[in-house]
Amino acid sequence: MRLVPAFLLFSALGYAEVIYGCSGSIAHIAAGGGIQTTFTITNIGDSAASYQLFFNDNDGRPLTLVTDAGTISTFFEVVFPAHMSRTIRTTGPADTPIQGWA
Repeated sequence: MRLVPAFLLFSALGYAEVIYGCSGSIAHIAAGGGIQTTFTITNIGDSAASYQLFFNDNDGRPLTLVTDAGTISTFFEVVFPAHMSRTIRTTGPADTPIQGWA
């Protein structure tokens, strides 16, 4: 299993982070309170690959996020074909932001 490149965009904050290779971390994610995080994961390889996203709160505990892909707890894994992308957007609570890292 390998982690394919992931792109993190904070649309409200104008921030982007790119991870290449087998593993990496995203220092800050947020959802709700007017903030939306968008993950675009791309398989740039010539064969099918899986990706995993682990979400943690600021204290390192598992973080549950609600996304347009459904509720995601601490672990999310999908296998998809070569040269394909998948976008996942957070849809957190309207009043209070949820923060953490991935």
